[in-house]
Amino acid sequence: MAGDGGGNTGSPAPPFRPHRLTWAALLARVFAFDFTVCPACGGRLRLIAALTDPVSVSRYLQGVGLPTEPPPLIPPKAPPQQSWYFAT
Repeated sequence: MAGDGGGNTGSPAPPFRPHRLTWAALLARVFAFDFTVCPACGGRLRLIAALTDPVSVSRYLQGVGLPTEPPPLIPPKAPPQQSWYFAT
């Protein structure tokens, strides 16, 4: 509208749509591997569940024979000592 001081040109702004990629597309971009293709038969895989409850995760890992506890943390090592030789 002319004279409203808002700088509006009269044309409607396009709807805002954030650019989002699926988890599979992001993984494929990072690792250059399509995680939605079965390595055995080449068929399409799909996500059927996301486990977030710690009890459910532990039960699932135990059922497939994987450890339910994370590996122990290893303390960091100090960087190698630099030798300084000064001419005297």
